Amino acid sequence: MKTIILGAGFTGLAAGIKTGAPIYEATDKAGGICNSYIKEGFHFFNGGPHLLFGRGVGLDYIKSLVPVNEYEKKAGVYYNKMFPYPIQTTAQQPNTANPGTFKAWVGEKFSQAECNLFFNPFNEKYTAGLYNEVIQYDDYKTPPAGSKGFVSTFCDPVNGLDDLVEKMANQCQIKYNKRAVRVDADNKTIELREYQPNEVSVDFIQYDKLISTIPLNQILSMCGKNDSDLPYTSVLVLNIGAEPDVCTPKEHWVYTPFCKTNFHRLSFYSNIDPAKAPAGKVNLSVEMAFRNVKYDDLDLDYICYHVVQELQSWRFIGKTITVDPTWVETGYTWLYKKEDQTNALAWLKERDIISTGRYGKWHFQGLVDSIKDGFEVQI
Repeated sequence: MKTIILGAGFTGLAAGIKTGAPIYEATDKAGGICNSYIKEGFHFFNGGPHLLFGRGVGLDYIKSLVPVNEYEKKAGVYYNKMFPYPIQTTAQQPNTANPGTFKAWVGEKFSQAECNLFFNPFNEKYTAGLYNEVIQYDDYKTPPAGSKGFVSTFCDPVNGLDDLVEKMANQCQIKYNKRAVRVDADNKTIELREYQPNEVSVDFIQYDKLISTIPLNQILSMCGKNDSDLPYTSVLVLNIGAEPDVCTPKEHWVYTPFCKTNFHRLSFYSNIDPAKAPAGKVNLSVEMAFRNVKYDDLDLDYICYHVVQELQSWRFIGKTITVDPTWVETGYTWLYKKEDQTNALAWLKERDIISTGRYGKWHFQGLVDSIKDGFEVQI
């Protein structure tokens, strides 16, 4: 039986290690969106923080490959003063929203004060306006009042994320720069294109079983099935290296339900590990969600300027040394109806296509669970 894998992100790498099947990767490197880089001495992630949340098989495997540092999570919510996260430790009654939506679900669980102060403004930005349309279908990110949040500890590879990617990729057979553009699910054929200077080469590959780790909406579209309505938001992440200022937070993460420039979260990498920035500097990322917007349509100079101005007005950062935008097209996945996801996965499975991993299953989870998904594929 011939099995092939699409995508050399962490789920695809784990599936390749488990099955020995070849992996076809659209770019020239493994890791998917989970890559890191260094600029001006600052260690950044592509598309926001890719840290190791979760326990079990995935984390055990990571620790067998690379050394990791473990941390207790520190987070806050900023309203011109830092409040402890999660904010629902502070009050409790119901919320007006479309019945059955994510917003209605939140309103039933938390008080009006909590919704007005945090959940409504934060999730409006986090979902890029989908909050009162999509459903809540995952309790993973729903901490009870009084807890430390949906995770209280996390890990980070001592030698960086790319060290983990490299060690996993070395155990796989990966064919780089092979972008899947069409899947004939009836005849079990994939059309792959390789883009070279002044030339595009096309390959047609036969398979018996296909393991897809690319976003669920994309694999459905490649199969010619375009009737599934799977909403998602894109994420612009501004990686910033700067001088600290008098109010630079000590937290790892800061949630910002109210701000002028519409970012929803800050991640302070140098608070996790001072070695991620030059001595005495601060290293952070700023996350902003967008819906139905393309990266090329953004006025990045305008956005970068005003985000930096706002952070400086809060005295979170001083003079900037570098501001580097990164973009994740399919950043966060959502659902209007639970059956949209289950029906899509079932349709693919009937055609011997296993769609798995965070984006393949259209299901929020961390990197550790995505590795676990790859090891659990059945062929």
